[in-house]
Amino acid sequence: MGGGCRTTGVNRTGCMFCAFGVHLQTEPNKFQQMKVTHPQIYDYCIRDCEKGGLGYGKICDFMGVKYK
Repeated sequence: MGGGCRTTGVNRTGCMFCAFGVHLQTEPNKFQQMKVTHPQIYDYCIRDCEKGGLGYGKICDFMGVKYK
């Protein structure tokens, strides 16, 4: 089975943007892994809403979740 499918080695279910339970994850958490595997998507997620992102940086700061 050759196909064109590949995996990044990241275990996840559902949407990669979901932050549910991230405060319970050990490091590297899903956002720290995303920074390595998908840097452009990571930048979009973390960037402030006012700058065209999703604003997860402020959310993670509020929750005390490391994301850098």
